[in-house]
Amino acid sequence: TIPCTLTGYELNISQPIVECNRIDFEATKSQLPMRRFRMGRIFLGITKYFTGSDIISSDWKHDVDLVNSKLSTNEFDFTIIDANREYDPENPSGIYSYMESKQECSIEMGYELNDGSIEWMPISTLFTTGNLQIKTDTVIPTVDFKTQGSLAFLTRKYKKSVYRSDGRTLYDLAEDILLDTQIPLDLNGNHRWYIDPVLQNYTCYVPLDVEKMNVLLQQISNAGMCVLDIDRSGFITIKQKNDAVQNFTFA
Repeated sequence: TIPCTLTGYELNISQPIVECNRIDFEATKSQLPMRRFRMGRIFLGITKYFTGSDIISSDWKHDVDLVNSKLSTNEFDFTIIDANREYDPENPSGIYSYMESKQECSIEMGYELNDGSIEWMPISTLFTTGNLQIKTDTVIPTVDFKTQGSLAFLTRKYKKSVYRSDGRTLYDLAEDILLDTQIPLDLNGNHRWYIDPVLQNYTCYVPLDVEKMNVLLQQISNAGMCVLDIDRSGFITIKQKNDAVQNFTFA
């Protein structure tokens, strides 16, 4: 039992929770009478926010080949200051044991407006590679993080394609592969991908080769004259590019 007092809309429990198969929450008292207790979201783990004062260097690479001759690249590497040695494996109260691959990393870029406020724009949602480099032998300890798009992790070979006399649309083939990747749903319960409906107009009558999932998705995109990419929300997208000329006006 972990007693705690909720004074706002968010409650953080720093005490580690041992392995269990059930968690019960009991509201015993409310500061506002005649109100119901409602829980909107539960996050198990640690959320870290890094700002410009924490990050000492960063490198973002986003390369999209419009002819789809190679997989798109979306990588973000950054280095932070670890003055409190939170990521030091020798620190018993640190968080090194929580670090693993495929942890979500949302990246935003701030633009200062004329009134001094900052408008934050999402850049991308990537995932850690697990290649964490901790440098504790320097005056100021630092930690290097490497993240990349979800496409880079789809290296497992897909072996479930079979022959069907009536064929399968390119849309269905792409959806079969993405469902088999078991990519977790987003917070709204939606799949983390978008497939252009135009692929429903193309039918394939031969089974797919036994190949890596990201390679097969690229081949399907090529066949449907689409581009395979990752959007700012980290969603895998297969869609046609708009060739209309966009006009821009600078004030």
